[in-house]
Formats: sequence, C-alpha cells, structure tokens
Amino acid sequence: MANSKTGLLRNSTFATIDTDPGAGYFCDSVAIADNSSRNLYVTNKGDGVGTALLQFRSRGDTDWIDYVTDEELVAGTRFVIEDRSGQIEYRVGMKTAGYTSGELTVGLDW
Repeated sequence: MANSKTGLLRNSTFATIDTDPGAGYFCDSVAIADNSSRNLYVTNKGDGVGTALLQFRSRGDTDWIDYVTDEELVAGTRFVIEDRSGQIEYRVGMKTAGYTSGELTVGLDW
C-alpha cells in the first residue's frame, strides 16, 4: 500500500503510514479556535513501529518545531493538548527515516 491521509473529516485528521515516508509524511494541520471548549487529542491508532512526532508552529510561520523530540508515540497512545489560543497549528506524522515496520495511523481529533 501507499501512505494516505484522511482530511479534515468528522472533527479529525489522520495520516496512515505503512511505507517509508521518504521526506516525511504528516496529517493536515489544525488549530483550536480561540476560547473553544473542545480539546485537541494526539492519537496513534496503528500497530506499527516507528517514531511519530507531534509538531507545532505559530500561524504565519513556515518552519515546524518538534513538540516531543525523539519520543515514540507508540500504538495506543492518546493525549490532550491544552491550547485554546487559536494561534498555534499542530500536526502529527513521521520525519525521514522514522518508519520501521507495520502500519501507523497517527493524527489529531477534537
């Protein structure tokens, strides 16, 4: 198979990674609206092996920054981001050489 994305559907965005992503592969980016009552969750629903990363950037910036550096978001991982500023975009995926084996489905839901 090939890597794939589910876009901004049903309050979620995910990237499924089942082959080496080469230059990297990430879900679509999202930001929680100002003063929203919704939480943003980072999720790894896959059963594969690899180093998935959460990244962020301020709106208007071009460079992404690793939120969790060199830490695996292993299968079954889910945690909340408590940010309601509306000024920060988030995405989850895999950088070059992060993939090992299997299928990882990583992303954001709210």
